[in-house]
Amino acid sequence: MFLTRRRRLACMSGASLVSPASISGLTAWYKADGTLWQDSARTTPAVLDADPVGAWDDASGNGNHLTQATTTKRGTLKLNIKSGKPIIRFDGVDDNLRSAAFGAALSQPYTTLAVYTMRAYNAADSKVIYTGLADSPQWADITAFWRMFAGTAVNTVLVPDANWHVNSAEWNGASSKYRLDGGTETTISSTVGAGTMTGAILATTSTGTTPGDLDFAEFLVYSGALTTKNKTDLFTYLNSRWGVY
Repeated sequence: MFLTRRRRLACMSGASLVSPASISGLTAWYKADGTLWQDSARTTPAVLDADPVGAWDDASGNGNHLTQATTTKRGTLKLNIKSGKPIIRFDGVDDNLRSAAFGAALSQPYTTLAVYTMRAYNAADSKVIYTGLADSPQWADITAFWRMFAGTAVNTVLVPDANWHVNSAEWNGASSKYRLDGGTETTISSTVGAGTMTGAILATTSTGTTPGDLDFAEFLVYSGALTTKNKTDLFTYLNSRWGVY
């Protein structure tokens, strides 16, 4: 019997895939093939191509759902875009989804992972990929650099593009780290600041500036600094689902 692609990747890695829920500290988990709604009240499911997405349920079980009350600022469900799965599309004009405040703000260290693409990358533009309710933390493309920010802006050595990526960021002051597409994790050269994470916003800042024209597939938030094995397991899980690298 032929193995599925997911099982083949798991066998190649030498281990079974690890669920994000099995790793301690999971605070919020959004997957585009999860539960979506057309309205922010979460009454009408979003299931068809081009349905508006007014709410994206938190699969962690913590109830940190992403919502958008303004009809014109809702993302769009697009089916069969990446590895046969749906994605949430943000128009780069004003679309965004945001959570309410988490039950408790996350003090550093905390960890975020995202699967996304900037569809129309332009090195002269600035685009927010994700941020917190008070713009901390923030992972963004700022004029040809990926930037980390949690009170202090630090440019990474990574050069943005229009490809799909799996990104992880460990927010921990001067010991912060980032990793892209299963490559080597890099510790930054200076502090990103000490900002807490009080909630999550996708595709714009807290005030709606520098919106990103993004396709988003999955986003995870963890309290604490994950082990190297935890991060590697999550990269394997995310790449098995979305076929990024």
